[in-house]
Parts: sequence; structure tokens; C-alpha cells
Amino acid sequence: MKGRAAGGNASRAPMNDRPYESLELEELILRDRLAADRTSLANERTLLAYVRTSLTLLVAGLAFINVTVFHSPFNRIAGWCFVPVAVILLVIGIVRYRSVRRGVKQLRALTGTMDRVVHGGESGSPE
Repeated sequence: MKGRAAGGNASRAPMNDRPYESLELEELILRDRLAADRTSLANERTLLAYVRTSLTLLVAGLAFINVTVFHSPFNRIAGWCFVPVAVILLVIGIVRYRSVRRGVKQLRALTGTMDRVVHGGESGSPE
């Protein structure tokens, strides 16, 4: 692949807070709008996966703590470790969701501006 080192992600540029800032309005086309929609949907699915995993860890931790079948010191310690890990995982998921959502909103704002420039008025897409 062009522009990629043999090591995989070694040549990847660092994340930018405003990745679409350098694009010209004419460069943004329908493909970019559809990519923003796909990214938005994928972002929501990813958030739901974080929530699902977090809830699973929380329930498992509470089960290890409270269920009498598991009353061994190791299981209680594991249960108490699962609870904060679940909370931390949920926070990470929310932070990542908001970060990606901010980038998608920026791209949508640019494509909306392009529609107004090209069509001479409001964009026809319902939002």
C-alpha cells in the first residue's frame, strides 16, 4: 500500500482535533457525507459495545462479591476489581464516542456548507 511502512501502523500520522480543516469545500462530495453517516453509525455501535462490556463486567463483579457459592478470597478480590474496571471502561467508551462525534459533526458542517455553496441555499437533507 502506498504511504504505509512495512510495520503496519508505524507511519500513521497522529490524530488531529480538526482533521477536515485543510480540505477545500469542492473536495467534499457525496462520498464524504455517506462516510460521515457510516462513521456515525459505527461510532454508536462501538459505544453500545463499550456499555455492554462494562455492564457485563459490573454484573460479574457483583456476582463474585455477593453469591455465596463463590465465597473465596480470590473471587471476592476479583469481584472488587471488576467493578472499577467496568466504570473505567464505560468512561473510556463515552470519551471516545464524544471525540469521534465531534469529528463527524465537523465533517457534516463542511458538507452542509458545500451544499449551500453549490445549490445556492439551504441543503435539502433532513437533519
